[in-house]
Amino acid sequence: MKGSNQFKQGGPDDLPASLPVRVGDYRLVFRPETPPPSSRYLGSAWRGALGHALRRSACVTGQRECDGCLLYSQCVYTKIFASAPPGDARKMRKYNAVPHPFVLLPGKTGEDEYCLQLRLFGNANSDLAHLIHALHKAGEKGVSHTRFRLLRVEQAPDSLSAATRCIYRPGGRLTALKPFRIETPPLPQSITVHFHTPYRQNLAGRLVTPERFTFSSLFSALLRRQSMLCSFYEQHALDVPFRELTDGSREVRILDQSLQWTDWTRKSARQGTTMQMGGITGHFTPDTRRLAAYWPWLWTGQWTHAGKATVMGLGYYRITCSGSG
Repeated sequence: MKGSNQFKQGGPDDLPASLPVRVGDYRLVFRPETPPPSSRYLGSAWRGALGHALRRSACVTGQRECDGCLLYSQCVYTKIFASAPPGDARKMRKYNAVPHPFVLLPGKTGEDEYCLQLRLFGNANSDLAHLIHALHKAGEKGVSHTRFRLLRVEQAPDSLSAATRCIYRPGGRLTALKPFRIETPPLPQSITVHFHTPYRQNLAGRLVTPERFTFSSLFSALLRRQSMLCSFYEQHALDVPFRELTDGSREVRILDQSLQWTDWTRKSARQGTTMQMGGITGHFTPDTRRLAAYWPWLWTGQWTHAGKATVMGLGYYRITCSGSG
């Protein structure tokens, strides 16, 4: 599949089986010196530690502020954490920064090991070595009062395999695989979407609560995020009927749901305060009879996440399927 015409569609029933977002799916496996706090979600702590470590390793000018730096457009830190839309960008012209091209998702993988999942999108995969180095140093310095020693880095070869391959051990060579494009399977007869971390979204200035949640609200967040990732990190604007898709998604009913609000408080070192970052967790089952046009975005969202604070791992969900399409 080459060229841009494959993604130029005439209507919501004539859509690609996969979206042009390349994903690098990596797992950094650490050994903690002491057990990390099981009662705390460490996505925010890892995000902050990564930012500090990446800036320390990337900055060669020593300036206190990135704005006005001669190397702003060449610096890996600003590319990952503080990149601004190009001057000729058609999307997000009113915003100071584009969506970050990464997701961090912390979790455990055994009694003596701690796994931090890192996903990179599009051309951000070329900066993998810088991010591994920064996370290695962040772990050594300590995250949430725990020091982590990097054991290895693994990578998923594609979007279908559960197996991973070891691509790096400290002191060795990095042998990364090519990032993959997410292949969307045929739509099953029934699916259930399970939110594993809080899904946080604002609509019309109000937080989306379980009572206000609709499939359309989730789809609008997925469509916006994934189209931005394509535009800024694949240099490929999706030519799809956005308004028609958004309007049509309101017809997808939710057949069953068990959703609740889960509070999460994070500390912001930059702002010197605590922030409330709660969101929706639980699961819901949409009616698949009108879901086909929106299925590629919903499936891809398992890797891109959706809503607010995705870089900290929020908005992470998985889909379980039953029946054949």
